[in-house]
Amino acid sequence: EARIKAILRRSARTNDQGVMRAGDIEVNEIKHRVVRAGRVLSLPKLEFQMLCELIRNKNSVVTRQMFYKTVWDYDFEPATNIVESYIRRVRAQLCAAGESDPIATIRGVGYMIVDHG
Repeated sequence: EARIKAILRRSARTNDQGVMRAGDIEVNEIKHRVVRAGRVLSLPKLEFQMLCELIRNKNSVVTRQMFYKTVWDYDFEPATNIVESYIRRVRAQLCAAGESDPIATIRGVGYMIVDHG
C-alpha cells in the first residue's frame, strides 16, 4: 500500500513526459536525464534518485528516513552518514560549473530544494 501511494504521489508531480522542474533544474525520470542551466549532467543511479526525491518534494523537507525508504528501500535508519555523502555528490554535480547550491540543509531534519518559480 505504501509503495502504491508513493507511485501515485510521484506521478502526480511529473508531466506526461516524466519531466520535473525546480528553478533552473530539469529532471526527466523516463530518460534518466538532468539539465541544469542548459548543461546536461550525468548522475549515477543513486544520486539521480536522491535528486528526483528532492524535486518531487520541492519546497518541503526530505528527511534522512525518506531517503532511506525511497532510495535504498530501508525501513530503518542505519548508523551511517550515507545520506550526507550522497547529498555531497549531488551538490558537486549540480554546482560543477559554478552555479549556486540549490539544496538547503535543514539541520537535524533533512534537505530541501526551494523552487522560487
